[in-house]
Amino acid sequence: MQRLKIGKTGLRVLAIAVLLPVLSSLPALAADFTIKPRFTAATEYNDNVNETRNGKGDYLVIAKPGVTAAYDHARVKYDLSYDFEYKDYTQNNRDDEQNHYLNTNLNVEALKDLFYVDVSDVYTKKFTDATRGEVSENDTSVDTVDSNTFTLNPYFRFPLQDRTQTTFGAKYEDLWYSGEDSIDKQIYSLYWDVEHELTKRWSMSSSVQYENHEPRDSTVDGGFERYLAALGAKFVYAEGSEIDFRIGPAYTNFKDTSESSTLQFPWHFNLTHAMDQGWTAKLNSSFEYREDPNTADTRAMQDYSASVVKEYDRGSFNVALAYNVYESTNETTGDTSKWVPSAGGEHELTERLRLTYDASLELENSPNTSSRWLVANGLYYSLTERASAGLTYRFKSYDTTGSSSDYISNTVGLEFTWSY
Repeated sequence: MQRLKIGKTGLRVLAIAVLLPVLSSLPALAADFTIKPRFTAATEYNDNVNETRNGKGDYLVIAKPGVTAAYDHARVKYDLSYDFEYKDYTQNNRDDEQNHYLNTNLNVEALKDLFYVDVSDVYTKKFTDATRGEVSENDTSVDTVDSNTFTLNPYFRFPLQDRTQTTFGAKYEDLWYSGEDSIDKQIYSLYWDVEHELTKRWSMSSSVQYENHEPRDSTVDGGFERYLAALGAKFVYAEGSEIDFRIGPAYTNFKDTSESSTLQFPWHFNLTHAMDQGWTAKLNSSFEYREDPNTADTRAMQDYSASVVKEYDRGSFNVALAYNVYESTNETTGDTSKWVPSAGGEHELTERLRLTYDASLELENSPNTSSRWLVANGLYYSLTERASAGLTYRFKSYDTTGSSSDYISNTVGLEFTWSY
């Protein structure tokens, strides 16, 4: 049985429905408030809607209304993006879908130049398998759960001297998942950061943080306390080019006595190098903790990636290669490691006709050997300044040794989009 989703979703949709007309109707606020609706209607044929071996196809009718809104006045900033997506599988080979996508942020300067409050709410899709990373906007909802993350962050920020800023505050995060076997969580944090500008190009930073992770259901085992500290440096050596590095210890004390405490050293390294004629190269490396819907704990992840982006008059393209290692939650299977090459971009064929293309390949080499393709292409024609029509194609496949879960899926679609 699927967990009830109406409560959280309904509250957020109701808040949007009430807030937008109220703000737009107040004369004093209207000048600082903008709202832009949009709507997409589409039809698709997917020859394998459940992404299984020899799966069945179906025709889809899709309606996707949405809105973006922003308010910026004095010491209050608010922005919102919301989409509701309804998918009707006309041959009933998959259950109809009602999907919500919400990203909203409120920033309040409660005491001028001293005390601030940030509030955010994100409702989106997450893979049930955390090692698959983030869900692409070109992907389907198979093997995903709804995820809602609410964050409340009050903090003080003020200068210690001319070139030194300090920030200290508290943060509350509420993580909710729609999956029946998923584990909802609450995270309480205290932190203190100091940033110092050595020169116009050099800056240094330091931070300490305490985190308390708890399952929302008190009957669920798990949870932990984590103590972190870090030192960082940033060097801007040319326009659009910089080096950023942070590293520090993280001590984790698990509340489940069967798990041993750990001492690790998370890091983050980023090199961005801007070149002539619109070229930009990036190198990234990090060791960080990622949330996993299936456990009350986090999963350590190492990421190594390189990418090149080219911007030109009629479009852009990028190529990237990443290598990821995810800490195992099962001692018998070992860590999960995979290579992920990808490429994509867009190109204006004419003033009205635009081509988009994206392709990625996941090559898992431990603990299993598998490959997973996702290819998405689109051809879009501008009918007017605010309306366009598009032809889309998506290819997905999964191939793994010694398994019956291999599949191939092809989807072709037509869509109409209007935006204000």
